[in-house]
Amino acid sequence: MFKKRLFAGFACAAAALVALAGCGGNKSPEDTMTENLIKNFWQSDTMYDETVILVAPMDEAGNITALPQGRLLFAADEIVSVKQYFHADHAGEKSFTEGADYTYADGVITAVGTIEEDLDGKKTSVATTMPYITERQYLGKDLFPGCATTATGIPSSDGAWEIPYTEGYQIVQLQLSVTYKHSGAWQNNTPVYQGESLPHALAKLQKKQDTEILIFGDSISTGSNSSSVLKIHPNLPAWYDLMKTGLEKAYGAKVHLTNKSMGGWTTREAVSENPNSGWVGGQLVSQVGLPALFKGELSAYSPDLAIIGFGMNDATLDVGLNNYAANIRKLIDAIRARNAGCDIILLGTMLANSQAKNQYKNQTEYSALNLKIAALYENVVCVDVGAMHQNLLDNGKKYMDMTGNNVNHPNDFMARIYCMNLLATMVK
Repeated sequence: MFKKRLFAGFACAAAALVALAGCGGNKSPEDTMTENLIKNFWQSDTMYDETVILVAPMDEAGNITALPQGRLLFAADEIVSVKQYFHADHAGEKSFTEGADYTYADGVITAVGTIEEDLDGKKTSVATTMPYITERQYLGKDLFPGCATTATGIPSSDGAWEIPYTEGYQIVQLQLSVTYKHSGAWQNNTPVYQGESLPHALAKLQKKQDTEILIFGDSISTGSNSSSVLKIHPNLPAWYDLMKTGLEKAYGAKVHLTNKSMGGWTTREAVSENPNSGWVGGQLVSQVGLPALFKGELSAYSPDLAIIGFGMNDATLDVGLNNYAANIRKLIDAIRARNAGCDIILLGTMLANSQAKNQYKNQTEYSALNLKIAALYENVVCVDVGAMHQNLLDNGKKYMDMTGNNVNHPNDFMARIYCMNLLATMVK
């Protein structure tokens, strides 16, 4: 559930985190950074570690026509830091200096450098200290840096080539992380506090009681492609671990997560009584659906809150809206059969890359259907991350600015968007 304008009555979730965390004494730099990273960006005048990839535009002949550049979400009043995380050796970062390495104007960061010609006189590279890609590499027409082939298996919707795709560090290594101060206002979708519709879980959190949260979804809910899951610098936790930290700091309660998400799954597998394979942490494993899990592995488990995150693969693999709705209802019924008071969040997925011909379909319709499903139950709410993802794209962010695999997984920045949306829903 979203609103189109900000309401002053809803306090920033991050403000509650900072205030409550401060009661325990001095905070470590790591704690302070985590708090900054999960602050609602729409209620802050500082954007922390916004990711952006610099692209050098090219003409039809393959000549670079301008220096590499990338657009920030807001017009910056002051650039605080620009850095690149190195991943090939799983560690390290490099900082860049305005004027010497890049220039900034009108919301755009541009690499300082010189366009160079190859032996044939074509302008195919830039002498610069900044990481960048060419427009042809961005599209997939030329080999993406660090990748072995242009044959990625992901056909482009724009032509007879395949778009860049990797589950490793290659794309995120080329993204800059930019922290800056701004005076811009977010005029788009923002999540509203829905704690009154999550009474069981919120009561336990407010009483500082141990709270059990079940995470059940597809690969996005396994943490793909958060840096901690990839085991690369800066090792930022996945969205659900960031959410756990935020809830614990806001309420002073202990939150326990049980995550049974499976990469590659749709809601068909999610309700299956039979084992199906899926990906978790880069490993192919087998698991039964949630109703069967409650009969076996989770026979003694009773969640206070369940977060259900499907829709990306259901759209891609043509599960169908009616089947999706029926399957989500089976999941809700299975959870409520275990704990009639369990609160439930239906998590609307981020978007697939519109250039990914076979992956980008009607994901938004599945997220919209969650609202109709939720209306059939008490204490079931919706959090539509895809709505904010679309707004970010509409406001100038490139898909590759916010993805880890360039197809359907978030990078650290987009994982934080997931966390912000959930915390704003649960922390007033």
